[in-house]
Amino acid sequence: MSVILKLRMLSDEDDCFLRDYEVPYESTLEELHDFICNDLQYEKIPESSFFEADRKWNRRREYTHADAGATGSDSSASRCRMSENRLSDILHRMHDRLIFRFDPPGDRAYYLEVIDTAEAGAGKSYPNLLLANGEAPDQFDPEASPRNRSIFEEAMGDYNDFEGDDAYGDDE
Repeated sequence: MSVILKLRMLSDEDDCFLRDYEVPYESTLEELHDFICNDLQYEKIPESSFFEADRKWNRRREYTHADAGATGSDSSASRCRMSENRLSDILHRMHDRLIFRFDPPGDRAYYLEVIDTAEAGAGKSYPNLLLANGEAPDQFDPEASPRNRSIFEEAMGDYNDFEGDDAYGDDE
C-alpha cells in the first residue's frame, strides 16, 4: 500500500474557502498543480509555481514549470522544476507547508499544509477531493470573486446598513 498525504488548502482572500485533498506521497508537484487547477476550474498557466514554506509561511525554494535558466542570479538557484520533484522530496512531516502561487502577476496564492497521512484505500482513486467549502477566488481578477471579504469585513458590513443616512440627530 502506498502513503497518501492529506493536504488542507486555504485562501487569504476568503476565510470561507477551504479544500482538503488526498494526494499520493509520490505525486509530482506538476501532478498536484494539475489536480488543483482542474478542481478549481483554473487555466493551467506556465507562470504558476509552488514554494516550500516555513512555519510562518515565508517562501523558500520555488518550483516552476520550466527551468529558471542559467542567469547567474541567486534567485534562479533556488528554483526547481515541478515535473522533477515529488511531494516525498519536499513534505516530510505533519504541518509541512507549500504555497501555490496561481496568479503570478497579482502575487496571489493558496496555502497548503499537511494535516494527516494515511494508507491508500483499496479501489480508491487518487488524487481525491475530500472536502470543499466556499467558492474559489477568480483566477485573474480578485475583485470578481463573489466572496472577497474576511470574516471581520462581513461582520462589520452589518454596521454599514445606515451609511449615508444623515437623518441622525435631525429635528423633525
